[in-house]
Amino acid sequence: MGKATKKYAGYLRFWHWINIIVISGSFITVFLNSTLFDKKTNAKFIAQQLEPAGVSLTAQQAKAVAHGLEEKVWDWHVYAGYALTALLLYRVIGEFSQKSSQKLSQKIKKAFLLYRIQKDKSSAKDLFVKFTYVFFYAMLSFMAISGLSIKFHEQLGVSNAIAHNVKEMHEMVMYLILSFIVIHIIGVIVAEKRSQPGIVSDMINGGDAGN
Repeated sequence: MGKATKKYAGYLRFWHWINIIVISGSFITVFLNSTLFDKKTNAKFIAQQLEPAGVSLTAQQAKAVAHGLEEKVWDWHVYAGYALTALLLYRVIGEFSQKSSQKLSQKIKKAFLLYRIQKDKSSAKDLFVKFTYVFFYAMLSFMAISGLSIKFHEQLGVSNAIAHNVKEMHEMVMYLILSFIVIHIIGVIVAEKRSQPGIVSDMINGGDAGN
């Protein structure tokens, strides 16, 4: 007897949950550097903490120490970026190597054909959800490419001014991804309670392809 086909392929489930961990780690580093490790706040704090020990630092020296701490956290952000890039490549390879029925491209095609036939709220919603996934993958691709271009802008011959502009777009898309994730979680909770009970467990154990 052949192995039963799952609704969600094993590689996709692995990618989904590991991706959550990587993206969460990336957001955590951004949050830490904007709060606990903010160099402007920490520079003053470091200077104040060393005064009782008889160590006097200039504002520039204290800022350099604070900047070093901030860079340590950014190193982890870069590692998360590398992991995100690897996961994205893994997702692309998986898309091309899976059975036709489990490919996102085929699921979109099927949803589009169903919408053309039924043209009801349910089929329109399903098609919309499929396209939001494409948008999400596009954002992840931009984050990976822009992040690498920022990290290696000197080696790529990209000017500091252009790298700065790319960084600003990188940050903007980061917040779009955060918004998407929040909306996605809300949507999953609603679907779990209403139209698609068991959707979370399906993404863990694969689910039944017949459902």
